[in-house]
Amino acid sequence: MHLAFHFRLRCDDANGDAGCWIDCSGAFDEDERINLSSWAVKVYEKNGRKIPYGFPYSSDMSQFDESGKFSDVSRGAGLTCATFALSILDLAGYTAVDSASWEVRGDDVVWQLKIISELAKDRENHPELYVDYPEQDQFAHVGIAVRMRPEEAAAAIGGYEGVPMAFSKARVLGEDVIRQLLNGAVP
Repeated sequence: MHLAFHFRLRCDDANGDAGCWIDCSGAFDEDERINLSSWAVKVYEKNGRKIPYGFPYSSDMSQFDESGKFSDVSRGAGLTCATFALSILDLAGYTAVDSASWEVRGDDVVWQLKIISELAKDRENHPELYVDYPEQDQFAHVGIAVRMRPEEAAAAIGGYEGVPMAFSKARVLGEDVIRQLLNGAVP
C-alpha cells in the first residue's frame, strides 16, 4: 500500500512495482504484522484511493478514526507517502516516531514548494480529485510543517522497538537506508 499522491492510494504487488520497497516487517512479530495488515485493509476499504495529500503531521493525534476512515478533511489536511505509513502504524497502536522531536530543514521548504506546484498541475489534469481541496492552503504549512522523509519513516518503522524514534536517530538511520538503496542492498 502506498500513497502515491493526492487521492491516489495504491494497493500493489510490491514485486511487480518499479518503485523502491523496503521490508520493515522484521521489527514486528507475526501477530503484529497481522494486526498492521488488518488496519491497512480497513483503511483501504473505508477510503479507497481517496486519501488527501498534505504536509502537517503529528503522531500525537490519529489521522484515521476507529473505523479506518481518514478523519480530517479540513483545509489542507492530508498525508505524504511517509506520514501515511506512519499513520497506519499509529492506528494499529505502534507510534514509530516522536514527531515533536522533528526539525524543519531548509531543503524541506524547497520540496514543499515543489509539491504545491505539482498539486496545482495535477488539479489541471484531474479537477475531479480536487473538489473542496484548495492545494494553495498548503502554503500556510511551508517551512512550518516538518517533513517526515520516506527513508526516515522506513528507518523508524524498520527499527521499531516499542518506543517512538527521535528525529536525530531517524535522520542518521535514514541516511543508511539511502546508502543501502543506492548500493542495491535492501535492508
